[in-house]
Amino acid sequence: MHIKPGHPALEKAITIHPTARRSPLETNILKSVSLNGKMGKGSNVITKGKWAGMPMFQMSLEERATCPDTCGQWASCFGNNMAFGHRIDHTHPEFLSILGAEVELLAKKYRHGVVVRPHVIGDYFSVEYAQWWTGAVEKHKSLHLFGFTHRLRDSDIGRIILKGNENPRVWIRFSDQGGDMSANVAGEGIPCPEQTKKTESCLTCGVCWSTTQPVAFKLH
Repeated sequence: MHIKPGHPALEKAITIHPTARRSPLETNILKSVSLNGKMGKGSNVITKGKWAGMPMFQMSLEERATCPDTCGQWASCFGNNMAFGHRIDHTHPEFLSILGAEVELLAKKYRHGVVVRPHVIGDYFSVEYAQWWTGAVEKHKSLHLFGFTHRLRDSDIGRIILKGNENPRVWIRFSDQGGDMSANVAGEGIPCPEQTKKTESCLTCGVCWSTTQPVAFKLH
């Protein structure tokens, strides 16, 4: 869904689904990807590639409110189509402490490895928050990260993400920026196998966390 220019959500940098906002006190922040029709489709265990056997969990923050206004999908964010996806309130004073507790619980439960996709919707919203994820990976040796960001590589946040990607347990792709470790809508890269019906889901594919080559996606 593409929002037309002048829409309040674009001008205020908020979601078009305000009823989907949730306090971290009222729901789990991290949820199984089995609930995601693209990523899990009823399962949450990766079956292919170097992370095979690891379960994957996801979380979402509010689109645009946490995203850079340089995002090329500002008006066509796929969050526009996700009316029921919970957007966790990142401004809540206990957000990071609750997230930290949930990450620690998963890391201890799945000592052989667990994968978290930080932002199905939303993005890294501050330098401190990006550093928090880097610290979480260093603290929990079973924690793996996979995801995407529209933060520019040469921004303060982007440089933290680039540094974090030096850890083989972290695969955060830069959206619509081209080159290695990028994910591009209608741009360069390996066509997403899930979107081209060559695999059942992200869990049965693993391309995005197996190669540094760019990956191409269709517009949602």
